[in-house]
Amino acid sequence: MDVTRLQGPDYDRIRSTHPDFLASYANYYLCNDAVICAHFGDSRADAGAKAAPTRLYPDRAVEQLNIDRLGTGGGGIHCVTQQQPLPGSARKGRHHLGSCRRGRVPAASP
Repeated sequence: MDVTRLQGPDYDRIRSTHPDFLASYANYYLCNDAVICAHFGDSRADAGAKAAPTRLYPDRAVEQLNIDRLGTGGGGIHCVTQQQPLPGSARKGRHHLGSCRRGRVPAASP
């Protein structure tokens, strides 16, 4: 197993000042041909956080999103992209894998 270290952002340089804010680049999401990851406003750390998945997943586009609202709640991109069962599918064993699975990248929140 290979482990890649990701440097976290400097909390004095990020946009959020909320005391419970979680700024983690490790909480990203892989979908079809993309990697969806966060940026927090620390330009140096954000650039490094984009470089790592670009190197690790050379055949995927790397998209960074402002996830400040998620971080304020202690979560990240992977937390909100979990599979949701289709209504009535629990008995049939089918699951909905989210819009990224169907090739669409989620829009950034304002």
